[in-house]
Amino acid sequence: MHAGVLVVLGNLFLEKVRIDDAVGAWPVHGLCGLWGGIATGIFGDHALGTQILGSLVISAWAFGTIYLFFMGMKSLGVLRVSKQEELAGLDVREHGEMEGEGVSSP
Repeated sequence: MHAGVLVVLGNLFLEKVRIDDAVGAWPVHGLCGLWGGIATGIFGDHALGTQILGSLVISAWAFGTIYLFFMGMKSLGVLRVSKQEELAGLDVREHGEMEGEGVSSP
């Protein structure tokens, strides 16, 4: 299976389960990385069982580590902006102006 097909299917899956991945990082790096590890066992000279086990262990480690990291950020209150900043727009917070202000037309 071509990895490009996995990217499309992975994005469709994320949309279906309502997970926001704006840049498609999981389908490209996670799903295709998992496929790459397993494909090495299928098409290469490596033991398939070892490749599957290694791919699953790496996936579990990455998920567990990032889960703990983000839960720590959430508990510290630094994961999201405040509701007021979200409603006002992040242009105000980051640049001190609303979108389009200060931009002159040609």
